[in-house]
Amino acid sequence: MAKTPIPVGFVGLSSKPEWSWAVAAHLPYFAQSTNYKIAALQNSSVETAKKAIEVHKLGDDVHAHGDVQSIASDPSVDLVAIAVKVPLHAAAVEAALNAGKSVFCEWHLARNGAEAERLTSLAQAIELLVILIMHWLCCAAVRTCLSPHRVFMSQL
Repeated sequence: MAKTPIPVGFVGLSSKPEWSWAVAAHLPYFAQSTNYKIAALQNSSVETAKKAIEVHKLGDDVHAHGDVQSIASDPSVDLVAIAVKVPLHAAAVEAALNAGKSVFCEWHLARNGAEAERLTSLAQAIELLVILIMHWLCCAAVRTCLSPHRVFMSQL
């Protein structure tokens, strides 16, 4: 029996052509994986979200959102992928966790240790998963650590 793809709400996928981690790494991964389906996109406005959906050819069934509360409360989303500037991470992570969604977040999780501890405590209290992605995959040592059958965990 085939697995149902996890519906992803993407926060911060620009419609502009310049290079970004979201466009260069995260979008191709989610779009090409059979484990995920992009269900929604949030940008600074509904209009810019619609433009990004069009530019990246995500499909007519992808919902456009103009704020993090809206995408976090979208019932078609189970995982929120956050790819905005670090000062905006905490609000997006908190909105997603409070809405009962797991989180995929670019590194750094937050602007400072206190903010990161607050978010970590929230995730632990409601038993949701927060996945932090570091952009170090070009480093051979990191690729070795992330290779199959090697799991490294850390707690704050």
